[in-house]
Amino acid sequence: MAPVPGCAGRLRDSATRMKKDSTQRPNWRPFLAHLCAIVVLGAGLYAAAVRAKLDHAFIYSDAVRSVYPAGHLRQVEIFKSTVPKGSVFYIMDQPEFWQAGLWRRSLYPDNPVIQVYDPTLVHTSNMENLRDKLLISYALCAGNPPPDPGFEWKIELPSFPGSVPIVLGKLKR
Repeated sequence: MAPVPGCAGRLRDSATRMKKDSTQRPNWRPFLAHLCAIVVLGAGLYAAAVRAKLDHAFIYSDAVRSVYPAGHLRQVEIFKSTVPKGSVFYIMDQPEFWQAGLWRRSLYPDNPVIQVYDPTLVHTSNMENLRDKLLISYALCAGNPPPDPGFEWKIELPSFPGSVPIVLGKLKR
């Protein structure tokens, strides 16, 4: 059989290539680069975990146990001993969201608080309908001085540092 022209050169080239590849040292650079990256990533994750644990212990070591000031809790005790369960108005002469939020959180779920930002709105037809629908008879009025929407009776709740003067009363019909 006659040799095919051009094949001998290819065979020789592939044999030389095989011999050349088998004598070369393996290339360790990619392996070492990946190994270094894994070590650096692992060290970073370890350092982050240790720091997070230290931060967690430090941040929460002095955290307050309750968001309610002691004076507010006294006010809530007076409110709960006076007012039966049911919705109440929280009437403000000007928006005071922090104090209103304290009252909402401390009275829920027994006494849902409906915030009224303008004392003149209490006697509108919409509010009267709401009062009838939800059987609202009591109101907390906050301000300096607290607004008076028309009470049958009212008591001034004791103030505490940082609080807004507040009055509790039964609304007239």
